[in-house]
Amino acid sequence: MFSLDRSLLPAANQFLADLDTQWRAATGLNNRADYSINYSPICPCPLMVLGLNPGGSADNFKLVDVAAGGSEYIEGYGPTSQNIGRLLQLTLGVSSPEGIRTVQGSNVIWRRSPNMQSLGIRVPVAAKETAPHLARLISYIGPRAILFGGKAAYDAFLGAHKARVVTQGETILGPNGSSQAVYFGHSALSLPYLSGNVEAFIVLHPSKGLRDPAVNRLKFHFARLFTA
Repeated sequence: MFSLDRSLLPAANQFLADLDTQWRAATGLNNRADYSINYSPICPCPLMVLGLNPGGSADNFKLVDVAAGGSEYIEGYGPTSQNIGRLLQLTLGVSSPEGIRTVQGSNVIWRRSPNMQSLGIRVPVAAKETAPHLARLISYIGPRAILFGGKAAYDAFLGAHKARVVTQGETILGPNGSSQAVYFGHSALSLPYLSGNVEAFIVLHPSKGLRDPAVNRLKFHFARLFTA
């Protein structure tokens, strides 16, 4: 289901080029080092991953060639990308990385920063800046489910996209240093630009590793959603 049909790449790359042009015109960010749009070859897909914003700095980042079919979750070099790739393989039950190549990936905020303190603008403002462009991307992809890398990404998405929580499912909390964090969350969202509801899943930020409760619950839900 998530292997790549390379015949789709020309149309996908044209869509990405148009989206990139619109983003640059709207934001004035013309240096590719300052932002990132997508982490996999763009195509219609039932599953999408959303983080909060791309990490690294203009002097320390690496772009995977998605136009040639590359995926950040396979060829990516950072621990966050690698952990998402591992999580997807485990929860989708695929033995080869090729089985996750078209799982879509992006961020709620497209501006790059090594941490949120150096983003330069407030998170809600940055999320709203990205929202119309991300909405166009999501509309093109048409996911049935979105996996959020951390509750901060989920919360920022809800506010910027005027998402309505249709049903609130289970939440599993666990220790994260001296506080509690969401290890797993599940809800159904209504988005103004999609005709049907989207199931939303939250896991602890992937840079912090995988948690068994999240892996087990995602296995259950992904089998329900994606097994023919």
